[in-house]
Amino acid sequence: MAAAVEARPTFPGRVFCDTSYFYACADTDDMHHRRALELAAEAASRRTQLWTTWDVISETVTLLRYRHSSAAAIGFLDDVKPGLHVMDSWTPTGTPSGRSAGRRSRGSRDR
Repeated sequence: MAAAVEARPTFPGRVFCDTSYFYACADTDDMHHRRALELAAEAASRRTQLWTTWDVISETVTLLRYRHSSAAAIGFLDDVKPGLHVMDSWTPTGTPSGRSAGRRSRGSRDR
């Protein structure tokens, strides 16, 4: 009898990411670091959209700066934030409200 092929579990097309996820990805000493990286790799391979809010970005930068390093906080802003879909708020129905985040050039303004 042939061995059954294990099916990959379904993975949503978009996920909401909070500060604990971003921090776990960045800090190798975090107890959830390995799992966070596994989830990040899976999301990337499936082209899953990562959604968050400006509040989470701010909180993540602050946490990285104080618990890890300035370099980690800057790395998050330079390397991770440009690929995120950032919304102004999250509605009770789970519908995003806002815009996708890209790196703004100097002198650009929010529209």
